[in-house]
Amino acid sequence: MPPPKRSAGKGTLGGGVNAVADTSPHTPPVSPLHNADWPPAPVATPVVTPADPTPAVFDAVMEMPIPATVGEDGSDTALTLREKQQLEMLEQSIEALRMAFAVAGRALEIIRNARLYRSTHPTFEAYVEDKWGMQRGYANKLIRAWPLANRLRSGAPTINEAQVRELLPVADRYGQDAAITVYSVVAEADKVTAAKVKEAVSVVPDGPFDEDEVIKRIRALQQGLSVDTAAKGDRLVLAVRKLEGITAQLVEGSRDHPDEARDVAQRLRNLAKRIESQIED
Repeated sequence: MPPPKRSAGKGTLGGGVNAVADTSPHTPPVSPLHNADWPPAPVATPVVTPADPTPAVFDAVMEMPIPATVGEDGSDTALTLREKQQLEMLEQSIEALRMAFAVAGRALEIIRNARLYRSTHPTFEAYVEDKWGMQRGYANKLIRAWPLANRLRSGAPTINEAQVRELLPVADRYGQDAAITVYSVVAEADKVTAAKVKEAVSVVPDGPFDEDEVIKRIRALQQGLSVDTAAKGDRLVLAVRKLEGITAQLVEGSRDHPDEARDVAQRLRNLAKRIESQIED
C-alpha cells in the first residue's frame, strides 16, 4: 500500500505551500531583455513573441498548409477552432517580426557594451559585419531606436522601425517624451505612416522644445494651413538635424576608431568656420 499523501503544514516550504507541486507558482526565468515588458504568451497554442521567436514555431509557420476556406456551395465557412489557433500563431509571428528591430537593438547594445564579441572579433564593427552582414551605422541605429520603440509599443500597436527611425532626431535632441508627443499628434489625425511622421518632424522648430507650439504646427500641417516657418528656414533646420545625426554616429564610432573620429571632428570645426565666414550680415 502506498504511503498516505502528506498534507501541507509546518513541514512544507513557504509556510504551508508545496514549492515543488505542479500547481504552485514558479518564478519565471530572468530574461536579459528585462527592460522589454513583453506580454505573456497564451498557454493553449504555441506562439511567437518578440522575446521568444523559437525555431519550433518558425518551422510550424513555414510548414503550415493553407486551410480550405470555401464551402461546397462557394461561400466562406466559419473559422474552426484549429483555424483560430492558426490565426493566433500567424498574427503573433507577424507581431514578432514588427518589433524584431527593437529586440535586435537591445541585444546588440548588450553585446557591444559588455564586449561579448571579444573572444572572436577585435571590434564591435568587425563582429556585426562578419557575424550579421550589418554595417556599424545600422547596428547603432537599432541600438538608438530600441528604447523609444519600447516606450511607444504599449500605446502604439502599429509602431514599426521606419516610424521610429523618423522620430530619432527628435528623441536624440529633445528626449523621448518629445518624440512621443510628435507621434501622438500624428496618430490623433490619421493612420500613422513613416512619411507622415517625417513631415511632422520637419515642422518641429529649432531651439528649446515647446510642446504647445509643436502640437499647433503639426496640426496646421495636417489641415493644410501655413506653418510659420519659411521653406528655406525649414531646409536649414533639417540640415542641422542631419548634421546632429552624423555627430551622434561619430560619437558611437569613436569607441573603436578614436583617431578617425578626432580627424572628422577637426574637419567639422573647419567647416563651421567656413560657414560662419560666408554668412552675410
